[in-house]
Amino acid sequence: MHVDYWLKNEPNKEIVTKTPIANKWGFNLLACYYNILDRKSFAFQFDKNLEFETDKVFRKNGFEYVVFEHNDFKELWVLPNENLIEFTDRIVTQIDNCHNEMEVLDLIVTEM
Repeated sequence: MHVDYWLKNEPNKEIVTKTPIANKWGFNLLACYYNILDRKSFAFQFDKNLEFETDKVFRKNGFEYVVFEHNDFKELWVLPNENLIEFTDRIVTQIDNCHNEMEVLDLIVTEM
């Protein structure tokens, strides 16, 4: 079953609107909406101490993703893609089987 997680900020006050995606273990999954571009993306915030190359765009099966490092966390962004809704649905249906952030990262990359 598809759920529309992406919320558009009508007044376009924000460049990107981030909406949490609920899950059993409270992992920081986000539906991201680029208000100005009218495009959807997906993000996952995780512990900055986990090893994952940052500031480099990766490509896999038509998807593009990048990891940014912030002060106290890292954030993986799956960039807008025509298959993003189905991809997100696959993640959401399997996320409760993950028990740590590394398993979530593996799931995200595997499902691309």
